[in-house]
Amino acid sequence: MENAENLLHKGVIEGEEGALNQFYYGYEANDPPEKQLSPPLKSKITGISLKRGQRVRLETPGGGGFGKSSERPLEKLNYDLEQGYVTETKDD
Repeated sequence: MENAENLLHKGVIEGEEGALNQFYYGYEANDPPEKQLSPPLKSKITGISLKRGQRVRLETPGGGGFGKSSERPLEKLNYDLEQGYVTETKDD
């Protein structure tokens, strides 16, 4: 199994690449994203100190996409949106 801190998993048949691991820590419940600390993530890290009430969030990626997302049936795309698998916009 590979570590996904710096390796994007390739999509197939014009599918998009998967995401990288993301790790955020040391923020309060209502802090905006810019206040969340995100170190360069390696496969293993140590020495992170948290205070009571601070949060940790780890986002782990899936694999790359299969086929063009623009050709996905609308009902399946809507389901993916409802489940939080994808967002409505993508940064270019």
